[in-house]
Amino acid sequence: MSLKTKQSLSINNKLAMTQQIQLAIKLLQLNSIDLQKEIEDKILENPFLENENSSEHTEVSSEVPVVSMSNQINADDSNQGGYEQLPSSHQSLHEYLMWQINLSSMSKQDQFIAYNIIDYINDDGFLTESVEDLFILLKKNIETTFQEIFAVLHKIQHLDPIGVGATSLKDCLLIQLNHFHRDNKFFSIAKDMINKLEDDIKPSMISYDSFVSEFEKNHEARNIVKSLNPKPGNIISDSLHQEHIIPDIIVVKRDAKWVVELNPSINPKIRINKAYKELMETIKNKDDQEE
Repeated sequence: MSLKTKQSLSINNKLAMTQQIQLAIKLLQLNSIDLQKEIEDKILENPFLENENSSEHTEVSSEVPVVSMSNQINADDSNQGGYEQLPSSHQSLHEYLMWQINLSSMSKQDQFIAYNIIDYINDDGFLTESVEDLFILLKKNIETTFQEIFAVLHKIQHLDPIGVGATSLKDCLLIQLNHFHRDNKFFSIAKDMINKLEDDIKPSMISYDSFVSEFEKNHEARNIVKSLNPKPGNIISDSLHQEHIIPDIIVVKRDAKWVVELNPSINPKIRINKAYKELMETIKNKDDQEE
């Protein structure tokens, strides 16, 4: 039995995945944030590209900058002087409080208790669980007492912002009043005003009306109470919420019809770096240009 080879021709339609097509498919799957990150990465990789929002002209020099040893030592010393301890401007309230706890001289056990308490503080700065419930939760992991939990909670309430971790609105205002206005001659009157409130995060209207009615009796004490922050956590939380979220698409009404459009602000805005472009134009040798 003999084996014979045979050649045959056939025609097939097949899509060739070029690099351009692969890149287009990748970019189409990205949302606006990922797309901007991808563009920024490419700009960092390619010195000939730059963002349209960058400065009009970047100096390009072949000279190597010289840094004296004394300057380098001073720079290193200043960097080690606490730079790594600075909080990020985009931290959440929980992260900001934990950052302060890490810098404190608390024991490991007290830090553990503090972390658990902070987990139950909402964005307004109020503790959403009772101390009794926290005690039950913590007893499952460590040996602790009510006094120790209260002591740690007291330290948290005097972190920045003052009053965060309060168990009620009255508690929150009294903590701030004691911290900022203890020596004020109208302190006692302001304290009596605040004590009209119930021990709750959201007091009833009867309690609140009684609290408000005291405002007209003493203007100086009223001004002290008005200076206190009823939601101290918002000092941190609001700065996060104010960050703009850029939508991928925009829905508009035109000629009685709703139209969906891509957000023009997320379109890639890149250009050739003008400094490098001018440098290329000064090169007359073709071989050098190609390199």
